Amino acid sequence: MTDFSKPFSRRTFLAGTSSLGAFYAATKLAPLQGLDPMPNDPRISQTPVVDKGFALVRKIGNGVYATISDRRKGLQTRSNGGFLVGSDAALLIEGFQTPIGASFQMDALRMVTQVPVRAAINTHYHFDHTLGNSFYGGAGVPIWAHAKSASRMMEFYPKWQAEDLATFLAPWEQRVREAKTDSQREHAKSDVEGMTGMFTPVAQAVLALPSHPLDPAKMPMKIDLGGLNVVLETYIGHTDTRSDYPRPRSKHRVYWRFTRK
Repeated sequence: MTDFSKPFSRRTFLAGTSSLGAFYAATKLAPLQGLDPMPNDPRISQTPVVDKGFALVRKIGNGVYATISDRRKGLQTRSNGGFLVGSDAALLIEGFQTPIGASFQMDALRMVTQVPVRAAINTHYHFDHTLGNSFYGGAGVPIWAHAKSASRMMEFYPKWQAEDLATFLAPWEQRVREAKTDSQREHAKSDVEGMTGMFTPVAQAVLALPSHPLDPAKMPMKIDLGGLNVVLETYIGHTDTRSDYPRPRSKHRVYWRFTRK
């Protein structure tokens, strides 16, 4: 029998999927022998449910599946995600960077089960976790997120979509010109590159806001998927409380954990 004496939380899930992603990348450069992404953990399947190159889905527990991105092969998903499956319903985790990424995860879910989807959860509002929401919305899947996620998306993304890339990058490129040291200049150049990578997918996206705000005052929130109990919680994450960028950490992020009945 599978041992669930050490239940997964979202944090251990992401830590695990990051390790699996590194392992998956390493296997492209080295033989498989001797490499083990999570030693002595029988919950992890060594065979992916599906592998599209830009992402794969791997079972990491009974009813728990990780969507693991490989950015070298495409940015359709970009972030990691996954889904939780009970006997009565399922939860999807993350909207990813594009509708293609969200569609990929939904297709993977349907390879595993046909139970109804209770919701797709955006853990926070950042572009690489939400720009694929339009697929979920078109499929009639409710999109759950922290109560402030929708307002944060509207604060930034429509404004970006109304600008051209040159205007958007102007203050960041000014930092490059005004850098006092080589180190500051290289750092500023990396910011320009990073902001370009953020602006472009936002500019190309059809925004779909979360349809079901999660009130942090009402968390933890318990969900019974049928034999799999999920608890949604909010903790300090890397999303913002101020209007400038980069931003400090705040409680605008949703985490989850689960236990078996």
